[in-house]
Amino acid sequence: MKLTRTEQNDFATYGTLADDDGTPLGVTLELPWRDNQAQVSCIPAGTYHAVRFHSPHFGVDLFQLTDVPGREAVEIHVGNLPVDVRGCIIVGQARGDVNGQPGIVRSRLAFAALMAHLVGVDAITLTVEESWTGSP
Repeated sequence: MKLTRTEQNDFATYGTLADDDGTPLGVTLELPWRDNQAQVSCIPAGTYHAVRFHSPHFGVDLFQLTDVPGREAVEIHVGNLPVDVRGCIIVGQARGDVNGQPGIVRSRLAFAALMAHLVGVDAITLTVEESWTGSP
């Protein structure tokens, strides 16, 4: 899978998620870059291994990245705004207004579709790349 980051501001980092064939799987939201600090920064661009993991916090299976330097518990999960993330990646169907703030919408639907797309898959490779529409 590939996460292509397309925009970053002081509030968030936005991107798109696609499978290995380039089929779009949704949009993403992460925290802005803050030197890879745990729980306050997006992860560095790179290629990561992720495994299916049952999250006690969310009560569902999700994918957790296992090899982010200096970080642990980086997950792909539901959420709408940066306050919903602590260094993880959230997925949605589109960018939109969430209670007057810019975020991503229909996250539960996008997450369910992503997990359905990955049914029977226990591990994935996620490549994170940057393709800025403005300056990072």
